[in-house]
Amino acid sequence: METIDFFPKYYVGVPSKEAKLRVMFIGNSITVHEVRPELGWTRVCGMAASSLENDYVHHVIRYLEQKEDKLSVYVYSGKLWELDYYKFENLDYVLNEIKLYQPDIVIIRIGENTYPALQKFGHDLYPTFNKLLEFAKQTAKHVFVTSLFWANDVIDNVILRTVKDNDAFYVDIRDLNTPENKAIGLFENFDVASHPGDLGMKRIADRIIDSLEQNVFKNTSK
Repeated sequence: METIDFFPKYYVGVPSKEAKLRVMFIGNSITVHEVRPELGWTRVCGMAASSLENDYVHHVIRYLEQKEDKLSVYVYSGKLWELDYYKFENLDYVLNEIKLYQPDIVIIRIGENTYPALQKFGHDLYPTFNKLLEFAKQTAKHVFVTSLFWANDVIDNVILRTVKDNDAFYVDIRDLNTPENKAIGLFENFDVASHPGDLGMKRIADRIIDSLEQNVFKNTSK
């Protein structure tokens, strides 16, 4: 099965077997998006950062590098599961990547492409999102989950419920959905331009870093 379009992914840092700290990001286009020339999108990074270094993932990576020299990071797109979340076979792809990588920290930043209308047809998001968090918690020492960037009460409420039920760490970014935090005017395609620009990416990263500092790295040093 060809997976490059459904599962864009990459690694940063030392090989996972040599790492003292393994961190896995699971996300959608805001985390990593493949090249799509027809959209005016020409790089593999979080849409719509101006460069790889300016997406939220790499801001967080630079913070983590200050905490651990032997750092391994795995950035993985779960967008196939996100789009058809009620198909548990799609979730199995994500769970298998967690199992293979064995992260110490998991950062989940996903859900904007989960359609609330599907809930009306009996496709409840909670069971599958809960299974993701349960599995992540069984594997990793710490699990962080953000709210949606484009806030939606139906989906955000499920995310918050699963975070509470699994004793994960919640990072609220709903208030960042403002024009100044987007790439408006930088891309002709409206959907691309509606994604976080460099400022939005930095602010998302700052929220995650604040939670990491408070809940994992407080009172620790290299």
